[in-house]
Amino acid sequence: MHWRLSEEGRSRCLRLADEIQPFAPLVVACSNEVKAFETAEILTRTLDLAPPIQSVGLREHQRDNEPFSEKSIFEAKVKKFFSEPTQLVFGHETADEAYQRFEKATHSLVAQYVHSTIVMVTHGTVISLLVSRHNRVEPFRFWQELGLPSLVVLSLTDYKIRSVITKVV
Repeated sequence: MHWRLSEEGRSRCLRLADEIQPFAPLVVACSNEVKAFETAEILTRTLDLAPPIQSVGLREHQRDNEPFSEKSIFEAKVKKFFSEPTQLVFGHETADEAYQRFEKATHSLVAQYVHSTIVMVTHGTVISLLVSRHNRVEPFRFWQELGLPSLVVLSLTDYKIRSVITKVV
């Protein structure tokens, strides 16, 4: 399934741009997923930046082989995904594999844009993995608190949390 932004989602992206602007970003990177790219395009146009850079490494935990399920079942799978990071709980990647891919892509962007503020349009489980492994944060709880869209500001030297807006409305 290729999720697209709704009208409300596009409107929230404009408000997200307002929240991001004070950080003076110079580059926007995103996963290759449609919704992330649409978000990144709105941000770059609104903030008058170069077109977004796509990185497959920023994509969500790979689980396109999973059927759509009710919220409680999905959340139970995600909880197990975080609590058993070395086990293939669902999808095509373990939590450790998703984290390693995502962290590698993040490190690459940071190295390439070392003196820049980088906006990364990415996804809930992978950002929760990164945040939890560099901060004293329980990944499932952090993931649960994130809304659409959210803003997580991290230091690029150690990925420590600087600010979190759990839902831009």
